[in-house]
Amino acid sequence: DRFTLKMATGESATEQDWRAMRSTGTLPDREELGGVRRYELAIAVRCCGPTPPGTLHCYFPTDIPLPFPALFHATLELDSSRKTLNANSEVNAAVLEALSFFYADTLVAFRDDPEVPRPLTLLARTGLFPEPLKSFETQVYAAARTRPLILTNVGTFSTAAETKVEPSAYSTYLPDRIFPALARSRSQTDRDVIERLSVDVLKQEEMLAVLRGAEMT
Repeated sequence: DRFTLKMATGESATEQDWRAMRSTGTLPDREELGGVRRYELAIAVRCCGPTPPGTLHCYFPTDIPLPFPALFHATLELDSSRKTLNANSEVNAAVLEALSFFYADTLVAFRDDPEVPRPLTLLARTGLFPEPLKSFETQVYAAARTRPLILTNVGTFSTAAETKVEPSAYSTYLPDRIFPALARSRSQTDRDVIERLSVDVLKQEEMLAVLRGAEMT
């Protein structure tokens, strides 16, 4: 989905374009034999501009920071204040796991849209995840590793297992045309995400073998 937010203050008004994806799923209902519990997920990313990190939403914002640059909604079990997760919930872990897979799939769906930030940008955390979401963070990176989200020097997208990254000391010395399959790292933030995705570092002997066999003129 694509939608436009219009915000007016006095006589001035601004607009923001966003892209969003929604999904639903079910879980076994432990309170009813053979029953199921339905949940909803939604993720939105701002077009042509950064999405400031916010908090996890369950219809309304909670007090739980979620330091990825996107807006996240999931139908979770909250405490009585509706601001934090219910520590005794038997379903929250499964819903958050589903949300992590859904985020990785959303990045694949959006990756070729020139108005949406690059996948590595959307995987760059802007702070530390709070304790209730640490498993979610780990699951997001695990899911992202298996999706073709890493832009290579040749301009295609690869999974973490299909590409490698140059040693940090050589980041400005390896020509793209000779190493087209390497992950494209434009900044330290990109590098940090690539490392969280467990991309293998190109070994020195591999690098030398490619350079020896390359046409240098």
